[in-house]
Amino acid sequence: MAISKRFSLRQGIENEPPEPLFEEVPDRLRYFVVEFVKSSFYDHVGIGTVGRALCRPHLLTGSILRQRIWSEVLSDEVFACEWWQLYNLAEEIYKDLPKMGSGRERAYVNALNGIFAEESVGWRMDENGRIQRLLPAAAEARQEEVFRELQAPRFQSAWANMLSAYNAYNARPRQDQDVCSAVVDALESVAKVVMSMPTATLGDVIKQARARQVFDPATLRVVENIYGLACSHFRHGMTEQFKLKPSEVEFVYMSSIGGMLMFIRAFPA
Repeated sequence: MAISKRFSLRQGIENEPPEPLFEEVPDRLRYFVVEFVKSSFYDHVGIGTVGRALCRPHLLTGSILRQRIWSEVLSDEVFACEWWQLYNLAEEIYKDLPKMGSGRERAYVNALNGIFAEESVGWRMDENGRIQRLLPAAAEARQEEVFRELQAPRFQSAWANMLSAYNAYNARPRQDQDVCSAVVDALESVAKVVMSMPTATLGDVIKQARARQVFDPATLRVVENIYGLACSHFRHGMTEQFKLKPSEVEFVYMSSIGGMLMFIRAFPA
């Protein structure tokens, strides 16, 4: 039987994080990166990969004794870098693997994601080598669904806004205000298109949808509250400083995605 957790976690010697880690890097992840580069790259390629990803020009231009490359220099750099630099390095490793002609990209992604899972890290690397914020399976499915729907030409503007929201959501660190602003812009754009109200605001669309009894009044109140939150907290003309908690940003992001799918399903092309 496979052991899913290491001994120290099973015995309670180490505390398992109560929530996924996003702005931290466990030491075991740093160790994995060092060992993978050491075992997968020629010395000069590994130096270049780490030097570029961590912005360390002395690694690229200096003369380093071979016996010090891994035992001191690169190991020290990886264990001392900022959390976001480590994730930049993880992506750079994927980009540089083809230089070795090893075809190990898939094995690397699987191994890296395995470490992420074991260490309660809230990121996952996709099949293209990009590290993305992990969502629950059901939420991930809805996100993919809305991206498919927005491929339709009529949603060109909404697609651009949703892509901006997605990139801000997966930025390191996450750009919370940009996430909220862009995803609500996408929701507004979708609602305007399907309701044939190109110059309206989301508030205007909600009023029209209520008059036409398109949705249950309680459902529209949810969308209306998101619009009110946007106007006061994170859109142009906002009346309060942005201070939403990370969990509230998640709520705005996923609720807006749900709102887009609701309008699209009600008014299919």
